[in-house]
Amino acid sequence: MGAATAVINGETKILTSSYFRENTYVTRSTTTGEILLVFEWTEEGAQISKEVTSRLQPFYNTNYPYSRLGIFEGSGEDATPLLGDDGQPIAPGVLAVITDSGEITGLSLNEATQLSSN
Repeated sequence: MGAATAVINGETKILTSSYFRENTYVTRSTTTGEILLVFEWTEEGAQISKEVTSRLQPFYNTNYPYSRLGIFEGSGEDATPLLGDDGQPIAPGVLAVITDSGEITGLSLNEATQLSSN
């Protein structure tokens, strides 16, 4: 799985959890009880996210009505895939272009907590 990148001001940037604002938090859905990681991007993270998730949208198909986006932790070239409790890379489905903020579902409490603290 390769890192999600975008060119911002002539420089290639990797989309990682380092672009989460400090107000990222873990909660539960009031309707389903599902774990939610609620995040907001920094200004630069929002630019990168918009470019990356815009490229994912054309890949819809009938079996999976979304594209998957691997989550990386750390920053720059040192970024590594965030691994789930099962040892596999975490790659939630992207349902729309993500700009300023969003929610990630399908994570365990441990995975969401780990990601929110990066």
